[in-house]
Amino acid sequence: MRSKIEEAERRLPSLREERSKPFAKADDLKSFRDRLEEVIKILDQRTKEAESGG
Repeated sequence: MRSKIEEAERRLPSLREERSKPFAKADDLKSFRDRLEEVIKILDQRTKEAESGG
């Protein structure tokens, strides 16, 4: 247990440095989220059409 704590303490400065950097895949993530929203709308529309018999 002690060694895990010591290892975590050693890694903490580099992790803080990484945290301060911008997310490298932010543009990809935004486009994936936009596409997901689009797909959800399409599926929602299809579900409503199916439920109404249309």
